[in-house]
Amino acid sequence: MGDFNFKSRDQIEALLKDAYSTTTTQGLLSMIESIKQERDPFFLTLAELDQIFRWKLRGQYGRQQSQRSLITNENARLITQTTFSFTNASESLEIKSKILILTVLPGVGVPVASAILAMVFPESYGVIDTRNWKVLYGEDKNYFTHNDYILYLTDLRALAHKWSFTVQQIDLALWKYYEILS
Repeated sequence: MGDFNFKSRDQIEALLKDAYSTTTTQGLLSMIESIKQERDPFFLTLAELDQIFRWKLRGQYGRQQSQRSLITNENARLITQTTFSFTNASESLEIKSKILILTVLPGVGVPVASAILAMVFPESYGVIDTRNWKVLYGEDKNYFTHNDYILYLTDLRALAHKWSFTVQQIDLALWKYYEILS
């Protein structure tokens, strides 16, 4: 991990408060948690996935829309159900596999796949992003592989453990930290 570290728990809480007031994150997390209670096995529909796409991509939502329009509701259901039920004794193989399964969806790369995982499993996953990468590692990076995600997630999980937050909360705090600095 780079030299970045939060100064205090209060700093993280302030960043989260600000982030929650300017994003739909909490509503989306609540919606998905409710769906998880209703569906066994758990999956997402195309409409539910699209809400995650809008949340992650924001102003860039239209960029891969023509490719994402090829995703059918059945594709969304089968691929997300497979992803969410996939387990392996090797944590890195499990993470890599979940990311690779989700990237089968047209227009879904590693960052969007990580956003899906972060919304469904906020205690364990975060969103890889150029801004957060810059904060954590001090370098610009515009393309991410599953190996980059494993490195990033390992560091996010360490910060989450250190500060007693979910991985997704640390991720969101990093995103807000970058936004404030810019």
